[in-house]
Amino acid sequence: MQLNMSQTEQVTVIKFIESKASAINDLVAVEEPLEIQLAYSTATGQMQKPVAVTMRTPGHDRELAAGFLFTEGIIRHLEAIEDIRHIPGDENRIVVALKENILPNLQKAERNFYTTSSCGICGKASIDAIETGWEHSQAPEKQEIKEDVLHSRRESGCERHRGREAA
Repeated sequence: MQLNMSQTEQVTVIKFIESKASAINDLVAVEEPLEIQLAYSTATGQMQKPVAVTMRTPGHDRELAAGFLFTEGIIRHLEAIEDIRHIPGDENRIVVALKENILPNLQKAERNFYTTSSCGICGKASIDAIETGWEHSQAPEKQEIKEDVLHSRRESGCERHRGREAA
């Protein structure tokens, strides 16, 4: 498979091998939020509202938005879509316009949230909802993790994995 280099980024990471740290370059996938908005007609006029935010590697956003709306049951068939376009000047927001007299099933867009160790972006209704009010200036400029903590985490993870293999 050929990688699109605009979907990847080279970053410097610290690699630990047997207690020795070294800085190396690594190629990682670029991931950005995509806000999917829905435009549709109602008895009172046109509506446009954010439906969901998902993390994605940029590219094929039109297909992702259409597939999301279909698989989530917000639209019943792909023929309900009139047009899909990015908001001018914002590649992280896309509007799916439905054909006249097509009403989306927005109850299907409601989510039941649960706590996970994920970043918390997926499942939000809009990019603006990502802001949590946390003051970034409160974060220390530099964070350090002691080497013995890293090794203890690796060892405990290995022990848990070995326990699963034996079961």
